[in-house]
Amino acid sequence: MTYENSLAFALQADADDTLNHFRNRFFIPESDGKSVIYFCGNSLGLQPKT
Repeated sequence: MTYENSLAFALQADADDTLNHFRNRFFIPESDGKSVIYFCGNSLGLQPKT
């Protein structure tokens, strides 16, 4: 895979991600109803839903 700086490349990379189903197992922070990037400042990471 050769990196391209484009929305199409990002969408395809997301579609090809074999680990994307794990995202549903965590609480993803939101702002104004949209998912936001979470920069982990410690080793705990995102809060699991279980």
